[in-house]
Amino acid sequence: MGASCSLSVVANSCTYTTSCNAGYGDMTGNATATPSCTLQTYTITYEGITGANNFDNPSEYTILTPTIILTEPQKEGHTFKGWTPEGIIEQGSSGPKTFTATWEIKKSSITFDFDNGEEPFVISGNYGDSFGTPDQPTKDGNTFSGWDKTIPAMIQEEPLTITAIWDPCTLCDAGTGATCSLSVVDNQCTYSNSCIAGYTGLQQEEPYKPSCTIETYDISYKLNGGQNHPDNPLHYTIESDKIDLQDPTKEGYDFQGWEPKNFINH
Repeated sequence: MGASCSLSVVANSCTYTTSCNAGYGDMTGNATATPSCTLQTYTITYEGITGANNFDNPSEYTILTPTIILTEPQKEGHTFKGWTPEGIIEQGSSGPKTFTATWEIKKSSITFDFDNGEEPFVISGNYGDSFGTPDQPTKDGNTFSGWDKTIPAMIQEEPLTITAIWDPCTLCDAGTGATCSLSVVDNQCTYSNSCIAGYTGLQQEEPYKPSCTIETYDISYKLNGGQNHPDNPLHYTIESDKIDLQDPTKEGYDFQGWEPKNFINH
């Protein structure tokens, strides 16, 4: 098997010339009428495949192996461009083979979507590139709670969008006589509350829910010896209707008017 033999007569003796056919070796029965050789197995070596999946391609072959067409290996973040030399081993070939994989690194991007009306922050580069993250975003009436995905350490094989997560602040619910304004300071919901004119005693059931009580103002009269009209009030609030002061009386005198005016119109 796998051997050739030729017979000749030399010096009146039968002489056998034997050899192994291509792809065979390790002869037994050399220089006999029945030589035999062993089918040789050749190694296939692959270079440039560190980190790649190349499991479908064989590691050895013989001259009897049907024609081998190498499959494309897979490598994260890279596009396979071909084998050098061409990835074909024809049936009947012999000898060890070495093939080198050629790659092109993929380009990709990471997009930070702030979800606050601002343009997204887009980072483009090659797979495996490191990158800097944007500053913590802000959004009116909301506190920043984080991102909806873990931020990777490098640009990934496929484009990735990472979106901001927001926690809305409770809206102002100002009660009687109070004002409330909401702002976000150092990523905290912050409320600025006060009483409007004519109200006092700011109270806050919750930071976002202030209220005030109406303030009562005294009315003083300087009568210069006269007698005040009984219908003139001693107090008023900003909710009081317009007060037209009645004329006081003083014996022997005609009333000329009030200073600064004859009415209270808040």
